[in-house]
Formats: sequence, structure tokens, C-alpha cells
Amino acid sequence: MIQAVGSPARKSQKVQLKTENGWSLSADFTPPKKDASTFILLHGLGAGKGEWQNFRSAAHEKGYGTFALDLRGHGESTQGPQGKREYPSFSEVDWNNVAQDVDAALGFLKKKGIPERKVVLMGASIGANIAIHAAVIHPKIEKVILLSPGRDYQGVVTEGVLAQYGSRPLLVAASVADSYAFSSAKTLFDQAQHFHIPVAFVQASQGHGVRLFEGDEGTEILKQVLHWCQRH
Repeated sequence: MIQAVGSPARKSQKVQLKTENGWSLSADFTPPKKDASTFILLHGLGAGKGEWQNFRSAAHEKGYGTFALDLRGHGESTQGPQGKREYPSFSEVDWNNVAQDVDAALGFLKKKGIPERKVVLMGASIGANIAIHAAVIHPKIEKVILLSPGRDYQGVVTEGVLAQYGSRPLLVAASVADSYAFSSAKTLFDQAQHFHIPVAFVQASQGHGVRLFEGDEGTEILKQVLHWCQRH
């Protein structure tokens, strides 16, 4: 079921998806302008697609499309194959299976004429860890942006994943005040350089996940991220 709202030029659509293993997912989709890429946006733990609102608005102004998901167990995506289920009950295996939600998103975008090579995958906090795993599964994805990744969030680890990432552009961002994410992001940056991945590091003074985009500094960081996307 798709419910469309907004201007005739670029409608925002409420989308319901079904994963291969039976999860019902809710998402908000705004198509790109001609030849522009589309962001798939993966939120943080306990959050939802709404946390991307400010980023989505800025991306739309640049012509990008956006596809913001409520990941399984969150928001409006709590109907699993065996009934209602929410993220606090997830095991490490369940968390590692969340990358399958990206499969469903890519399938939807493909039907809309948007191939993987025109997709930018962006995640915040645990969404960043999920994003890098999904990017390895889908090597045609154009580029990846990680906001406040961690070495291990809920058993979704980033150690060694970049060995299979390939040569696509990668941006990693974290704040100094967020010590665990900052050291994890630095480790990923070093690993990316080791594997000759074209990587950029954006450093903030404070914030975690999408909160890196808050305040005056956050506004500038958001601009940096979009500028990087335009250049790579």
C-alpha cells in the first residue's frame, strides 16, 4: 500500500514493504530529481525514520531522493513473521538480520527505476553498522556514509568488514565528545586507508548519530556531507 502526499512535482510517499522473512516495514520515500541519487537512511537504536527529517529536507533541496525506513522492531515496523515484536527482545542474531531490511528497500527502489548504483546508503549509530554490512552484500551501491559507527553495537560488529567493501567512496563521521564512536570511527578510517578505500573523516565536537547535524556546527557538517556526496 502506498499513500502519496505533497507537491505534484516530488511527492512524498508512505510505503509498506515486506521482507523475504516476513517482516512488514514502514518507510517514507521521496523520489530524486532526474539523474540524482537516492539515500537509504537507517536510524539508530530505539529511534525511527522521523529522526532523518532535517537531513531529508536538505537532501531534497539538492535534488536527491530519500528512503527513510523504520527498521524492524521500531516505529511502525513491529509486525514480524510471528506477530508483533519490538527491538528490546532482539538477540544478536536478530540484530545482524536487520541488514535484510535494506534488501527490501533496494527491491522497492529498483521497481521505481532506481538501480543500486544510484543509491547512497547512510546509517546512524547501529544503523551505521548495519549499513556497512549491507553495503558488502550489495557491492553495486554507490557510496556509504557512517554517522557514529561502533566497533560493536548489539553484536553487529565492524571489525574486518571493510576487507570486503571494495573501492567505493566512504565517509565516516563522529564527535570527539562521543568517545566510543569516535575511536571506532577512527579505526574504520584507518582500516579503509589500509584497504585503499577512498575515505573521508568528518569530525564534530559533540553529538551522536543524526545529532551530529544539530546546532550551528551540525548545519555545517550536514553541508559537508552533501558536498562530499556531490563530489564523489
